[in-house]
Amino acid sequence: MIRTVKLGITAAAALWMILQSAGLSFANHESSAQPPLWTPLDEVEQMAVLEVPGGMVNIPAGEFLMGSDPHKDRAAGPQEFPQHPVFVDAFEIDRYEVLNVEYLRYVLATGADWPQFWRAKPFPYKMATHPVINVSWEEADAYCRWTGKRLPTEAEW
Repeated sequence: MIRTVKLGITAAAALWMILQSAGLSFANHESSAQPPLWTPLDEVEQMAVLEVPGGMVNIPAGEFLMGSDPHKDRAAGPQEFPQHPVFVDAFEIDRYEVLNVEYLRYVLATGADWPQFWRAKPFPYKMATHPVINVSWEEADAYCRWTGKRLPTEAEW
């Protein structure tokens, strides 16, 4: 029976030093034309497998006033007038914003362009769980279709 042992970094490093001190030499596989058979996940792939919160919220059908009342909100812009009643059907909406790591999964799976602000390959790890920003409506729509969802309408939002 063959038994395998999974070595930690420090144990593997110690074994490497012992073998080298015994005068054994090893080939430099990193310089060969062929990639190694096993490589650790790079940072982008590590981020892509992060667990993120999810879930959707049911929004019941109903009527509400959409827009602003110029007598109550003097800061309202012209695009907010006139205030009017709107009826929306029941729908579901994501509980949380789309995170960088979720958009990264889409980019890796589809080959879509990276958002322009992802200048650092693709963004610092600490930004993985921040909402994705600076994507166009078309890019957001493509992401939603990829997930089997859709963007909310203006009234739903």
